[in-house]
Amino acid sequence: MVFILFLFIRTDLLINIAWIISLYPDSSLWFKTIGLLRIVTLIRLLSEVEETTEIREIMGNYFELLKLGGIIFLCAHLSGCGWYAIAKYQQDMGISSTWFDKDTSSYDTTTNLNPVFRGYVAAFYWAIITMCTVGYGDISPTTYRERIFVIFMCLLASFLFAFSMNSIGMNK
Repeated sequence: MVFILFLFIRTDLLINIAWIISLYPDSSLWFKTIGLLRIVTLIRLLSEVEETTEIREIMGNYFELLKLGGIIFLCAHLSGCGWYAIAKYQQDMGISSTWFDKDTSSYDTTTNLNPVFRGYVAAFYWAIITMCTVGYGDISPTTYRERIFVIFMCLLASFLFAFSMNSIGMNK
């Protein structure tokens, strides 16, 4: 038991160190990805707050619905960040036929929006539309790396959709 606790604390410490390194602007994309694992710490903190307070008894199903919405939003955010990171990685490699290049050529780019923000909004939009199984097709994969990402993202999104429907059904 002590070994498992030590391993858990050590892993949490390594994740937090990677997160701190990921805050530097010149840090590697891999450190930024590992830094995202800090979300595990936030999830554990949320469950501790839920256990120590009576928030579930006070708010009832509203708390469960809020939690479910947060999970969906978080998954869409992470999927959008991954989708955008793949496009930027491919652009750094010199590939000019990414979804981002196709998307920016078809929309108004005369506004003074930050290109990173514009890319994040497009990626988040794609993640929400894909996760809701609407799939308009205006943003679609153009390279094999993007297609591989979409395959895994769609599988995870279908599991999330099934989980959310089950959670709503059980909390009548």
